[in-house]
Amino acid sequence: MLFSKKLWVAFSVASLSFSAYAAPLPDRGPIPFATYDADKNGFVTESEFNTIRAERMAQRAGMGGMMKNMANKPTFSTFDLNGDGKLTETELKKVQAQRMQNRQGQGMGMSGKMRKNMASFSDFDVNRDGKIMEQEFLEARQQRMSQRAQQGYPMKGAGNAPSFSSIDLNGDGVVNEAEFSQHQAQRYSK
Repeated sequence: MLFSKKLWVAFSVASLSFSAYAAPLPDRGPIPFATYDADKNGFVTESEFNTIRAERMAQRAGMGGMMKNMANKPTFSTFDLNGDGKLTETELKKVQAQRMQNRQGQGMGMSGKMRKNMASFSDFDVNRDGKIMEQEFLEARQQRMSQRAQQGYPMKGAGNAPSFSSIDLNGDGVVNEAEFSQHQAQRYSK
């Protein structure tokens, strides 16, 4: 899809004025809540959502990116799970995690071998309490690496494995399933 010059200018102006307040817009992967929440009031309106969506489209168009399937992208109402007109961080992360799981099931962006080898939240939530603490994470990672080594898998990327703090997106010392899924989505979308 090609953008007209007027539409491109409109997107660019919206991007410049909106970006002054919002967190940086990543060029790939899920868009963080802080980027959508331009006024930092703890929720995202449909207007904020649509502005960031337009900015992402302009960004991709400016980079020469493909614009296919834009008509199929989820709308604000897809993310606003309780229908109150305000998108919370929990709602955003939940839908992003669901979408990532759906993509993994469909094999988008990853080979079958890569999907099979990718760790899941339950691989690290050893005590099944719905959260991963740092010690639990480190022990589960070590166990997973030992098992994979015994199975004969090369451990070439072990030194580049993500740290607990890089997965703990809100820095509260606990990784929940939404944070884990969002981290996986960002990691494997590159």
